[in-house]
Amino acid sequence: MRRKLLLSRHKTMDLWALLPLIGFITWATPAFAQTPGGTDILAQISDATARVAERASPAVVGIWVDIKPETQRTALEDPAGSLPNPFGDQSSPRLPQTPQSPQDSQKQRQFPQMQPHEQALGSGFIVSRDGYILTNNHVVGNADLVIVTVGNNPPVKAQVVGTDPPTDLAVIRIQAGENLPVLPLGDSDKLRVGEWVIAVGQPFGLTHTVTGGIISALNRRQMHLTTYEDFIQTNTAINPGNSGGPLVNRDGQVVGINTAILGSEGNIGIGFAIPVNMAKDVYEQIVKTGRVIRGYLGVDIQELTPDLATALGVPADTNGIVVTHVSVDSPAQQSGLRAGDVVTQFDGRPSTDATTMQSQIASMKPGTRVSLVVVRDGKPDNVTVQLGTRPTQAPTTEKKDQKQAILEVLGMAVQDLTPELAEKLDYQGLAGVLILAVEDNSIADTAGLDAGMLIQEVDRRPVKNMKEFAQSLEAAAQKPPILLLVDNQDSYRYVAINPPQR
Repeated sequence: MRRKLLLSRHKTMDLWALLPLIGFITWATPAFAQTPGGTDILAQISDATARVAERASPAVVGIWVDIKPETQRTALEDPAGSLPNPFGDQSSPRLPQTPQSPQDSQKQRQFPQMQPHEQALGSGFIVSRDGYILTNNHVVGNADLVIVTVGNNPPVKAQVVGTDPPTDLAVIRIQAGENLPVLPLGDSDKLRVGEWVIAVGQPFGLTHTVTGGIISALNRRQMHLTTYEDFIQTNTAINPGNSGGPLVNRDGQVVGINTAILGSEGNIGIGFAIPVNMAKDVYEQIVKTGRVIRGYLGVDIQELTPDLATALGVPADTNGIVVTHVSVDSPAQQSGLRAGDVVTQFDGRPSTDATTMQSQIASMKPGTRVSLVVVRDGKPDNVTVQLGTRPTQAPTTEKKDQKQAILEVLGMAVQDLTPELAEKLDYQGLAGVLILAVEDNSIADTAGLDAGMLIQEVDRRPVKNMKEFAQSLEAAAQKPPILLLVDNQDSYRYVAINPPQR
């Protein structure tokens, strides 16, 4: 029976999940590979991996980009093609200065218009037989010229159809006939931790490099790489130049788009890919309209913590999302939402994760009517909002941008002290700005500020509301340290904070 199982093609593909275990067995017991059963298993898994690589490679393209000199320093990817580093600004690995093979040397000669200091490189994969290609925005977003190679064919120019910086995705197109090889898109929602995958791309300019590994983790968020994050983590070796290339499952389907690595010295076994299910809608919208249209509520949000719940007069065991800011003339403001509201349900589903709620809003079409359950002043209420169209840039004034930027650097959120909050927190008869939340390990946290404190002065000037606070904060930030007088319900104290200078 076991012999029949091993000879079944379908079952052989399922053996991919056993690769890490088999690798350990063969390392720990070299004699395993000499047994008939061991030889069969390793041979069939090796053959299955090779077949998937052979199937995927023809549809994976190399991308060379000519970046305008004035935009090189602002690109997410440096001129040598390194992936963005989510954990620091250390120097990135550079593309080797000499060609790696005769084929690469030939390609170098075919791009005389591209100077070495202006080059970046990445990968992509063909999605349709008429030439549409998925890749990363940080590969082609600042491109003046995009060159694509498909297999051993001569390089061709590509058109940037559209980009989507909030997801770091882009669609380009080449005119190279109507029968191009394509890679089918899989279902990233079905991925499991430990599942075997391969990556195909051109790391450091080495075209059609295949590497293998497993899914290390799912739903990696708060990496501060993109606006909408739900990354797949993998130990598959991806390096500078793999950006935009596919992460492929055992069925030869794309499950992710390789995007970033942890660290700056090449692969250390921690890489990140955008789930293909997120990319599908982006791709379809860009191909259809050239851009991505998202739903828009017009709020800043964060998770509710027990301390924040206490400060807002909400039961400590409440699960929800706190509204920290409502944009002017937004759907949220028109529906009556206010800063300090706690959203416990969004569109009929419990709200416990700010990133998830943000993605839910973005995935809805403008004009959709959504019901919310909010807790305000300790009492639940039902709010209905008609979503608008997310603007390319949030409609903010210069004043708000400056104040918001300073608050983000300090790591705290504030709001006006309302009569209801003043009564709950025993601030009756006082005026000031209430600290709504403080980010862990931020400048505000290190200085001893906490949610529930009342800021009454900035640089010895009284502040009665957010407008006065914004004006005083901007002025004080020009000559740090910023001196705050805070009331902590039972005592007053001065706090000096130093925002970093840019």
